[in-house]
Amino acid sequence: MFRSLVGVALVAGCSGQSTADSPAVAPAGIEVRDALGEVTVRVVAGRPCRAEVDGIELQIGAEPLVTMVGNVRWAGTTDGGETTLTRDGLRAAKIVVDGPRINILDDRGIPVIRLRTEGDTATALDAANTTVRTAVRSATSIAVGDQVVTGTQDLLLAALLTAHEIGPEVRALAACHRMLLLQKSAP
Repeated sequence: MFRSLVGVALVAGCSGQSTADSPAVAPAGIEVRDALGEVTVRVVAGRPCRAEVDGIELQIGAEPLVTMVGNVRWAGTTDGGETTLTRDGLRAAKIVVDGPRINILDDRGIPVIRLRTEGDTATALDAANTTVRTAVRSATSIAVGDQVVTGTQDLLLAALLTAHEIGPEVRALAACHRMLLLQKSAP
């Protein structure tokens, strides 16, 4: 459905009207492509934030974070630098942001993935503190292993979107949360 909405927006923008009269075209968003060039993740900032992660489409409201996946309600409440994600009212994960670091904890508070930036790279560490991936920024994209992230230069966001250790719903919520934080801190 997300792809069809973008397609409708693109077709509507090509209706033969002058540029000044044309409706706004949907923003390009952030994409993650796998080694075969297939888009596996797409996120478009806004209210709501729209995310498609590994085939699961979400429209995520901000402040508080909230989305529905079928009959399942996901929500996020923020307290300081920590955002607790719940699935139908039960704690599912926690996002801990500390400057150049993001940690994703499971429902018991155990780290699942730790993301760290240093210069033009970000490192993803697993629960055992072993490096599992490195994100490297170039002029037009960010390479994370055999995946390429376009539409952002934010290393932590790229590392988060490619963190297969966490489920697609948590990745989508965490990505929209990150984008909201970046929008708030922009001048």
